[in-house]
Amino acid sequence: MSLSFRSSTIVAAALLLAAASTREAAAQSYVVPSVELSSEYHTNRELTAVPGQADPTTGYIATAQALIGKRTPRSQTELRPRVRFQEYPDRNGVDPVDMFLDLQSTYSTLRSNYSLLASASRQDTFNAEFGAAGIDTSGPETPASYGDTGIVFIGNTRTEFNLEPSMDREISERTNLGLTVGYDKVHYQDTATDTREDYSNISLQTLLKHQYRPLTQFEIGPYVSRFKSAEGTNRTRSAGLTLGWNHEVSEISHTEIKTSMERMKINDPTFSSTEQTQTTWSAEFKGYRKGRVSRLDYGVGRYLAASGIGSKVRRDELRLQYVRQLSPRFDYRGAIRAGTEQRLGFTDNARDRNYVRSELFVRWFMTRTMYVSAGYRYSWQKYKIFANDADDNAALVVFGFSGFDVRRSAVRGPR
Repeated sequence: MSLSFRSSTIVAAALLLAAASTREAAAQSYVVPSVELSSEYHTNRELTAVPGQADPTTGYIATAQALIGKRTPRSQTELRPRVRFQEYPDRNGVDPVDMFLDLQSTYSTLRSNYSLLASASRQDTFNAEFGAAGIDTSGPETPASYGDTGIVFIGNTRTEFNLEPSMDREISERTNLGLTVGYDKVHYQDTATDTREDYSNISLQTLLKHQYRPLTQFEIGPYVSRFKSAEGTNRTRSAGLTLGWNHEVSEISHTEIKTSMERMKINDPTFSSTEQTQTTWSAEFKGYRKGRVSRLDYGVGRYLAASGIGSKVRRDELRLQYVRQLSPRFDYRGAIRAGTEQRLGFTDNARDRNYVRSELFVRWFMTRTMYVSAGYRYSWQKYKIFANDADDNAALVVFGFSGFDVRRSAVRGPR
């Protein structure tokens, strides 16, 4: 079965799921528009590690988006289109428009649950490869992505399509059988510099889920995946077993623990030894906790992910984000993301790196829908092959408008 045929089948299933979720009666529909105008100043936006080459720059950005949703007793669908217009006066070649589309849809029957997570983006690598510290909790959930490489060059565009349909079928009162398909496709406008490679990554996982207690669920199941670079330089086939534990206290608190053992077969003709077999593992501990005026999101673990450097990578990463509302008009948000990244397979470790992304923002609402925000971002990374590290300090000012959100704040919590 060809990859293109499988991709078409996944897309067709996604469209059918989205259509089915719109046929329910007693639907609640909503549209939440928002616009942000911002200015940012960076001391070393390219994160160059060469002494004396750090060049400050200023950027002007306008972002428009709309959160479009529909809820029924058995289904929920959220769609978020976003457009980002940007201008860096002293950086020629940055694509002036970045575009994004996120989708989350769920549909339930008496014995089955169906869901779809999807995202599509087209953006300059100046932004796509930089990496963000914050965790977006204001819109649809999307498939997890660890695609930023830290290789920040001007004059290239990355297009990514990510799809994750899944279903659960009840086989007893306390036991479900689940199936999840993952598909990730990345294309770069220019790969001539050999710093990035187009790739596709597809995975299939089955999980047996058992409700041990009313709030606690265990899951176990096998999975297979296939990574392929478009240039044919790397093909990685993997098979593994996942063991997980989920604890849902309520709509305001959730915790997950997952661990996997994976066997990989890597073919790469660019190296003298063209085939290698490797056994590795991954683990993740993540969740969130919502208070009346605060929200904490956290995640720590080892992740095995596809990457534009032309192979899969292993990431050991920590992420924290804390949001707190100090008054009806004033709130703040702080986030940090830190980790290490290592190429899997062969001895080429030229792009292995350590990295940190952090940010702090304060926001004041002038009216119920209009606000002004100021923030600071710090970025640091160190590639193994370079003697020096690189960092960037950024100051930002944001003016924004956000339409009234009709969704229940008790469920969503502070954004």
